[in-house]
Amino acid sequence: MGPTAEEYYFNKLLDLIHKRLSINCRQYNEAYIKRRINARISANDLELDNYNAYIKILEKNPEELRYLFDALTINVTKFFRDIKIWKYIQNNVLPIIIREKNTSYNKSISVWSCGCSSGEEPYSIAVLLSELYEKHNYKIYITATDIDETSLLKARNGIYSTESMTEIPKEYINKYFTKIENIGLYKINDKIKNQVIFKRKDVFGGEVFCNTFDIVLCRNMLIYFNAQAKEKLVNIFHKSLVENGWLIIGESEILFERHLKNKLYFYDEKERIYRKERRNEQEKTDQEKRNRWWHGYPPKS
Repeated sequence: MGPTAEEYYFNKLLDLIHKRLSINCRQYNEAYIKRRINARISANDLELDNYNAYIKILEKNPEELRYLFDALTINVTKFFRDIKIWKYIQNNVLPIIIREKNTSYNKSISVWSCGCSSGEEPYSIAVLLSELYEKHNYKIYITATDIDETSLLKARNGIYSTESMTEIPKEYINKYFTKIENIGLYKINDKIKNQVIFKRKDVFGGEVFCNTFDIVLCRNMLIYFNAQAKEKLVNIFHKSLVENGWLIIGESEILFERHLKNKLYFYDEKERIYRKERRNEQEKTDQEKRNRWWHGYPPKS
């Protein structure tokens, strides 16, 4: 039995979106994609799920493609969103990174903010690292990526409304932002802005990061993908992290353990924080033998 007319035109619409907007909707949760598309279908006074009629609108009205792109990539974000996770990063994750790096020659910290939207997340980690930099002379490198060039333009400008500032501690506002009088906007200081490099990137394609980052932030993005795409993302993040690097996802997200074997382990289940670690048991056994090499010698009589 072949596809219904609705299924046929839905798949035809997905092909059009992939071709015109470079978004592979088949990697996303189908229910999410249909909700976002139906929001635009309704905005054009069409019946829900009328994908054929909506395709005709897209073909006649290129401006609607922009509205559809915005609908598919919509992000709700703010500085220090879910403040408790940022306090955890500040009080637990960063001190461990510093302690471990103090025993090596690597005096830099590298972060990837994946799906950075308009920049609040990477600037938030930049603020925490700047606070840390005052005590430790470390170089800071933050790469922030997103598929939406409009959001990236806002991020590069670094100007935000009061709605983006509701969770940021007041002392950070005073220290790292300049209020633009009379219009209620805040401009992030160049000290923070210059720490972040923004790039347009589809997380599934383009530049490949290998053993690059101490921290990967990908919060509240995984929920939109299907199981196959999530597994692919885990592999991408695992590859991009340095050994013992940190993956931090959203509090409502979880990665299935079968996808993590020999890749990542739960460092803190409540806060959704993972660490990259070699899980090969033989390697662990060999390392333990090396650490206790003297145990192989019998005691002198």
